[in-house]
Amino acid sequence: MKAITLIFIVLIFQTVSLTAQTADELLKSGQEKLSHSNYKGAIEDFTKFLKLKPDDPTVYYDRALSYYSMENKKNAIADITKAISLKSDYTEAYSMRANLYLSSKKYNEAIKDLSVIIKLIPENDEAYYLRAISYSNLNKYQEVIKDCSKVIELNSDNAEAYQMRGLAYEKLGQRDKAKKDYAKYEELTND
Repeated sequence: MKAITLIFIVLIFQTVSLTAQTADELLKSGQEKLSHSNYKGAIEDFTKFLKLKPDDPTVYYDRALSYYSMENKKNAIADITKAISLKSDYTEAYSMRANLYLSSKKYNEAIKDLSVIIKLIPENDEAYYLRAISYSNLNKYQEVIKDCSKVIELNSDNAEAYQMRGLAYEKLGQRDKAKKDYAKYEELTND
């Protein structure tokens, strides 16, 4: 009876080891296909991998990137949302989803994701800039000014932040401040 139990344990161990090896091979294959723009093949490999290891947020991210590259925003958002649910501080995933929301004109959703990034990485000037774009599309010009000012504080050479803040000042009737920002934009882009 002990011999049968031992054989059973060895078989289970070998099966688990084989599954892990297969999963690793699928992951490597999927990443290779993704890097060579074979998005459909990458999605197939990542899907097979996730059947074996369904709790890996990076594979959901990679599959979302593949979907996004094929312009399948719906599936990309679903996968990136799953990745975030598995790893709540996954800033790259929040960034991808924010960009997907921006390109889908879902500005309030983008603002939420960008705000999470800013909370996790307060010095991320790109997140402030993208949030300013979202606020601008919602005609929330005071918020645009705040976020662009933060971008400029973090990166004083960001010409686009001066331009966007100038536009926001102009929309609010603050023409002198707008002129200063436009002048700084010109200075930075003409060098």
